[in-house]
Amino acid sequence: MSTAVWVRPGVRYRCGASLKLSDTRVRFEFASRPPKGGKPPEPLRVPLEFGGEWRAETTAAAGLDHVSVSAVVECSSPFVDAIDRVWIVPAEP
Repeated sequence: MSTAVWVRPGVRYRCGASLKLSDTRVRFEFASRPPKGGKPPEPLRVPLEFGGEWRAETTAAAGLDHVSVSAVVECSSPFVDAIDRVWIVPAEP
């Protein structure tokens, strides 16, 4: 899992990745701040669908309670051999 990036609640983000290996899976997890003394709620999980392509992108809106997003990469090889780049940027209005 990547380092969490702070997001602005209610803002749409472009989330994408370029692969080096086709068996690599990528998803983005938008997390909420846990309630005081409570367990953090389940994150919003946004998987990327590559459909046989090497690059994929989707848009997702951070919920009003979301404070961060992380990229989760699953692969059978070392990370540097599996993925070229990952991005999370605000979407154009």
